Amino acid sequence: MKVYRIENSSGLGPYQGSDDYREAWANSNHNHQENTPKPSLEGIPFSYELFFGFRDKQQIKGWFTPEELIKISKLGFTLNLYEAHISNTHSTKTQVAFRVKLATKLETLDIIEFINND
Repeated sequence: MKVYRIENSSGLGPYQGSDDYREAWANSNHNHQENTPKPSLEGIPFSYELFFGFRDKQQIKGWFTPEELIKISKLGFTLNLYEAHISNTHSTKTQVAFRVKLATKLETLDIIEFINND
């Protein structure tokens, strides 16, 4: 299964508590209830081995506003494409949880170019 994950150069996502995270969400309207449910609300079990990403462009656009994606991109986050075995994933209607250590990174993409390239 292909999984798109937004990460910084250390492999951390925009929610992992770094200074980048705080800057990305400062003054943001990001709604964690409606469009970005907690993993447990979608039946994803808790595990420190699980990292989060998206199945496709539509999931990314459903999770982040264009303004948030621009902000994240300006902070140096990129969109990494992984190949993960289906047995190491939990896919829901809004997100994909996967074991990144067991996945293969295929390529790094520019977030804005990817989103704007229909």
